[in-house]
Amino acid sequence: MTVVWLADLTYTQQTIAADVIPAAIGSIAAYIESTIPSLETRLFKYPEELIADFEDNSLTKPDFLFVSNYVWNATLSSLFLKEVKAKYPSIVTVMGGPNYPLDIKSREEFLIKKPYLDFYIRHEGERSASNLIEYILNRNSNVYTEPIAGVDYLDKDNHPIFGPEQDKIKDLSILKSPYLDGRLDKFFDGKLLPIIQTNRGCPFTCSFCAEGTKFYSRVGFYPIERINDEVMYIGSLMEKIRSKGGRNDLFIADSNFGMYPRDLDICRQIQKAREVYKWPEYINVATGKNAKERVLEAASIIEGAMRLSGSVQSLTPEVLKNIKRQNIDAEALAELGLRSAKTGANTYSEIIMCLPGESLNSHFSTIEKVISSGFNIVHNFQLMILPGTPMCEPDYLTKYSMNTKYRVLPRCYGFYSLFNKPIVCAEIERICVETATLPFDDYIKSRLLHLIIATYYNDSTFKAALLLLKQLNISPYKWLISIHSIILKKRSSNDQNERELISPFERFLSNTSNELWETYDDLEEFTSDPNNIKKYINGELGNNLLFSHKSDLIFSSIKTISIIGMIDFHEILLKNSIQIDNRLVEDIFSYHVSVAEELFDLKNTSRNVVLSYDIPKFINQNNFNEDILNNKNLPKKEYSYLINLHEDQIDLISRMQSIYGTDNVGTSRILTKVHLSRLFRKPMTENYKSFATERVTAQGISE
Repeated sequence: MTVVWLADLTYTQQTIAADVIPAAIGSIAAYIESTIPSLETRLFKYPEELIADFEDNSLTKPDFLFVSNYVWNATLSSLFLKEVKAKYPSIVTVMGGPNYPLDIKSREEFLIKKPYLDFYIRHEGERSASNLIEYILNRNSNVYTEPIAGVDYLDKDNHPIFGPEQDKIKDLSILKSPYLDGRLDKFFDGKLLPIIQTNRGCPFTCSFCAEGTKFYSRVGFYPIERINDEVMYIGSLMEKIRSKGGRNDLFIADSNFGMYPRDLDICRQIQKAREVYKWPEYINVATGKNAKERVLEAASIIEGAMRLSGSVQSLTPEVLKNIKRQNIDAEALAELGLRSAKTGANTYSEIIMCLPGESLNSHFSTIEKVISSGFNIVHNFQLMILPGTPMCEPDYLTKYSMNTKYRVLPRCYGFYSLFNKPIVCAEIERICVETATLPFDDYIKSRLLHLIIATYYNDSTFKAALLLLKQLNISPYKWLISIHSIILKKRSSNDQNERELISPFERFLSNTSNELWETYDDLEEFTSDPNNIKKYINGELGNNLLFSHKSDLIFSSIKTISIIGMIDFHEILLKNSIQIDNRLVEDIFSYHVSVAEELFDLKNTSRNVVLSYDIPKFINQNNFNEDILNNKNLPKKEYSYLINLHEDQIDLISRMQSIYGTDNVGTSRILTKVHLSRLFRKPMTENYKSFATERVTAQGISE
């Protein structure tokens, strides 16, 4: 009996970093068991379990150890292989995954740096893994010299052997579902997220993406019967997990879900599972970049569980040409936001900074257009230079004068012990911080605007303010860029009070610069010290800066950011020669403070707020009364509200805190998983009027 262990490892000490069920290695295991007789497989996700089984002398050790190689576990996987190879030299060590260079020279350097690695599998894993195992089992010697399709390795003399390309699997029906045969059942522990894939490949050729190469350009589809069965099977397991306080979401790993006609049928099956099992509550997926009508229909079928994505990355023609993204209809993506806004659907757009040819002005222009298109959320991302992507090739980086630095990937760090040998490490990502058209100072300015958008615009944190701007025909972008300008201005102010006011933003900008390292080697050495890793784990270093500072601003410093927002709101009104009762603006920001402040403190779930204007009513009806905007019929009474978390909100927050924790690190992670607007305090009943008491005052002004 040949024994194969497959591990898709994740860091676990601060939180579960890569919190998805290991379906990819499950698929490889199912395939090699079906093609190779007398073969037994075991799957691993958590390092602790793999350590325990290797150190259990009663267990037969594997003949092969396969590990995944992603940007979030590359070093962890490598160090485990290193220790296993030192202890058991006869075990064949294999690595596979997209985090692997495209050019021959870099691939050879990769293999030379890992003498404990016997073989690397490129691209799809199923057939190449089967090829490799059969090749080794059919030989009487451990000296390998022949090319293996889809596999790279060094021979005994350290000469590279690059196998020919293994053809992409066209008929995905040959692959058995790792869910339906039960091999993934043990991973349904309430902490890991179920992940399915309905197709493989992507027709788009974006240079920053691992699927932007020719190998992935043809899309293959799994049988819809398999997908339907998987959805219902997973739903039956998730129903039990949900009842015990576990998570209740789904990840669809497609690159363009909703873009193909059959995706509508898949959505109907998912909706059936929602009706039967109350799962999935949320769906994490990248929706299609074209075919907007079908994407909109897909979202409507699932009734709000899926947010629509309009991932433009940039709307600058020259940039789109440079990153080979010209076959995506950017205008259609923008229209998706407008159409979705009219239907009330949740939408988000993604923008990447520092793309080749982008300038500060063009980057800000893209942001303005996306916000004006009506997307509810605008995610601004750093440009990661990923191995296995065209952008990572040296000539490409040189062509566009792309200056890169290194930083630790959030949550991806820890220390373990295997065979009494310490494994201390962190994952390091390479990001672009400067190009020929965007200097580093503009990188910093861009990051400031990104935080402002994440805090003031995304998640409807200041929904009434945005609603009022819309009704006054003022783009929210004008308000956001005004906040950006005033913060930059106050940074150089000699007034201590002004500097103190923007101190939360100043800390973000300082951390943005300080997290960057000039060289990979220096950062690798720093993160090999257990004392430094402890600082990452306890949150002193290495947080996702955008989300951790957003968390701090909204939950701990919301009064401060409300003051800044209110000052700039008045400035916007003044610049547009609009006169509105100051009490209305003050009430808007007072209300949103009461809705969000210390939101995750479940020991104090309610707030009282007294308003001159009925802000909840305006939010509920999605507009402000025209006479108020025209300074007519000004209020002569107060509205007193008791604002509270509903039971379903408390339940969701409790479940999320049990998974991710209650500290700032955990709260930041929750912000990446849940649309925050669904958690904000609300009047205690749907009929908010039953909790509003009107008290007539002599002056009509609330003191």
